Amino acid sequence: MDAIRSLIVASMSHWDHGAGYLAEAEGLMSLDVDDLERDEAFVVAVGAELAAFGRVSVSGRVAEIEELHVLPRWIGQGFGRALFEHAVQSASQRGAVRLRWTTEQNAVGFYERMGGRTIGSEASGIVGEDPLTVMELALPRNPA
Repeated sequence: MDAIRSLIVASMSHWDHGAGYLAEAEGLMSLDVDDLERDEAFVVAVGAELAAFGRVSVSGRVAEIEELHVLPRWIGQGFGRALFEHAVQSASQRGAVRLRWTTEQNAVGFYERMGGRTIGSEASGIVGEDPLTVMELALPRNPA
């Protein structure tokens, strides 16, 4: 669990966030063993290094990307796309018809290239920070 938390914080540090932001974001992180058992979690490893991590939850017909993080040195290598495509496939196979997620403004362009569209915003939970962008993607029907 510590390796995943470290990966998430390192991924968030790619953007111009100060140490206070990262500490507060890590404190708000709700990732625990129950989350990993309940949701589908997946990783990309390069050799012994954990390079990327994703987690998807499903509630009824709506799935949510809970986490999608890539270590900064691996950004641009296709790992984010692979995680996103896996999240889409997993959510669709589990009966969801929509995939939702929140993201900071820096990542909106990536998610738009993946087919996501902005549907709103919500508070980030971190004092003084811009709201998070809420995005969504209609999922393909999974043939039975």
